[in-house]
Amino acid sequence: MDTTPSTHGPLRKRIRAGGHDAFGELFDAYARSVYNFVLVGDLARESLIPPAQAAALYRAAAGISGVFVIDDAVDAAGRHGVAVARIDDGERHEPIFDRKTKEFLGEREVAVADLTSGPEKGDVTARTAVLERTVVDKRGERPQRVRDPLPRVQAGVMTGSIEQGTSQTHGNTRILHFLVRLPRSMETVWPTIATAEGLAAWFGPVDVLEPRLGGVFGVPGLGGGRVTAWDVDRVAEYTLEGGRMRFHLERGGDDASVLRFTHEFQGEGESEAGWRTRFERLIENLEGSADGP
Repeated sequence: MDTTPSTHGPLRKRIRAGGHDAFGELFDAYARSVYNFVLVGDLARESLIPPAQAAALYRAAAGISGVFVIDDAVDAAGRHGVAVARIDDGERHEPIFDRKTKEFLGEREVAVADLTSGPEKGDVTARTAVLERTVVDKRGERPQRVRDPLPRVQAGVMTGSIEQGTSQTHGNTRILHFLVRLPRSMETVWPTIATAEGLAAWFGPVDVLEPRLGGVFGVPGLGGGRVTAWDVDRVAEYTLEGGRMRFHLERGGDDASVLRFTHEFQGEGESEAGWRTRFERLIENLEGSADGP
């Protein structure tokens, strides 16, 4: 990638040239724009891109025919960025870049019409996040963690903490973010956020929770919904009518974990204070439990 142009004009020409090489004279304008957009996504997703080239890639993508910019898009980790988007087959595909550095954050797909596969207009059908990248010296070698994503909890100090929550407003949509340090391992914490019984102990009653992607999720007073992200021991996301809750677990040490929480909802139905009270209850429950056998 170091040999890739670091300004968007030459980079766009190289992307277009790739399209012509692949399809020759039969490569019409529509197919070329689709190919170029897919190529940009592949480069962003699969390459370790230097900052200058990353910024050029974002600007080149924005210039592809049929592509438009979305000023605020959210990846699977709850991070906000700017997206370049294109609509195909009833879905809007959004590679998301950091607003300042133009580093690739992840992707989101949104239904722009009711789909025959089930999602309705406005539903988020897919969401990803790139949390860390690194390189190895040779094929087959496993990368070593070069840094801890968050400070570790000292061994033997089994206490939790809640960092100051943040709140954002976008039209009628509010988004709350919390980072909660928990005094138990990811494996111990997971049932507290991914089972009806575990959630009931600190969050509140849950009518139904089918533990799988696409499973039914229901809360008294909030209606029914679906499990819209599911990665065992790491990610659980529940989308209800007018709202979305995402729990993202990371290791915080040998016997501790970190919870990144996002709640996106309409209106004024929730508050930072309400969620802080819930997380205090979760920490208290965990501190009174044993971790592992």
